Amino acid sequence: MAAQTIRLYYVLWLITEFGLSMTFVTYALFLKEFGGLGFLGICCMNLFHFTVKACMEVPTGAAADLLGRKFLSVFSCIIIAAASLLYGGSTSIAGFLVAEGIFAIGFACANGAFSAWMRDRVIYFGYTAEQVNPVYIRRDLYTRLTWICSGPLGAWLYTVDPTLPWTSGGLVIGVGAVCRFVLMKEDHTPQRTTPRRKKRGTVKDQWFAFVMHTQLCHRHIQRSQPMKAILLMVLVQNFAVQAPNMFWQLHFSALLGNTVFLGPFFSASSVSMFVGILLCASVRRRIGVRKTLLLIQLVIGFGIAFAGLPYAAVAVSVFLVHEAGRGMFGPVNEAYLNTLIPPRKSSKRATVLSFESMFGHMGSIIGLLFAGVTAELTNSIPTTWLLAGSILVFVTYGLVRLKNK
Repeated sequence: MAAQTIRLYYVLWLITEFGLSMTFVTYALFLKEFGGLGFLGICCMNLFHFTVKACMEVPTGAAADLLGRKFLSVFSCIIIAAASLLYGGSTSIAGFLVAEGIFAIGFACANGAFSAWMRDRVIYFGYTAEQVNPVYIRRDLYTRLTWICSGPLGAWLYTVDPTLPWTSGGLVIGVGAVCRFVLMKEDHTPQRTTPRRKKRGTVKDQWFAFVMHTQLCHRHIQRSQPMKAILLMVLVQNFAVQAPNMFWQLHFSALLGNTVFLGPFFSASSVSMFVGILLCASVRRRIGVRKTLLLIQLVIGFGIAFAGLPYAAVAVSVFLVHEAGRGMFGPVNEAYLNTLIPPRKSSKRATVLSFESMFGHMGSIIGLLFAGVTAELTNSIPTTWLLAGSILVFVTYGLVRLKNK
């Protein structure tokens, strides 16, 4: 049953990822060419998205723990599919903002709930924490392989009609919602006694339970020094990566000379992340989790700082190395964070993971403001990348010095 759950987890995850990634290659181009936005406008659009998501993270994580992970997982896919279809059908900035807000609510519902469902289910059926950790690595490997196909497909659809990647992706995610509703089971966890399966109290009682649950999760984080270090690393990394996230399409389409090269470039980035994921387990075994996370931060920081060099071959190579670092960070961080949540506190897993996501969104909000304002003032993407990468390197160096004292 545990192996069957893992296979189902992969399939349902990849259906959603295929739909989402159809817009990855053309997002900034769409907002610039179809929406008429500049550097700051593109960042402000994402700023609104992450602000809404940060506000919703912990409430939706607690809702997943209290109401059930399946409910939140299915609901998130429905919301994300609706937002993608709305994006494709909008012709104004207001429409894009509404779609971004709906996207944010959907992603907030998705974070933590689906992975928490898988982890608790397979542990219930006999897996140990060590057996579950490789699942995250394989999931990210399969995700990058999916992106290799879906990214260029989205780029081609954009040449046919700029709205097609959004509408096509929304339809795929809608199929994923139906599959989750039909195939996911919640017959394994302490959520047997969730409010849906026992007599509901008053609204006041439910609110009190929600607040108490959130406070308990917050105390667990406060008492864990490793968890606080992880939250800081997630915050500062998300700050730094917003600059390349927003502007890589604009920068490399100009540097490579043609937008048509963005599809193969995105595939190469996915392959680079794939290689990073393959390497993360062996690196972690050799130098330990903490040193691996710090090393990854430095690789990402230096990669962002020097990816703006004016030489295409060098810039592409450095950017791909930075992508490999980002590929390594996800599975190492997620597996380590989950090991910091003992089985006896598994009912708090989705909420704790949502706290981690919230810190990431806070870093993203600050990073988007920094990237948008800096690029607008300097009119230079390379300068923006240099500053963002340098900040990540210096903060990581500070963490190393602090730990060694």
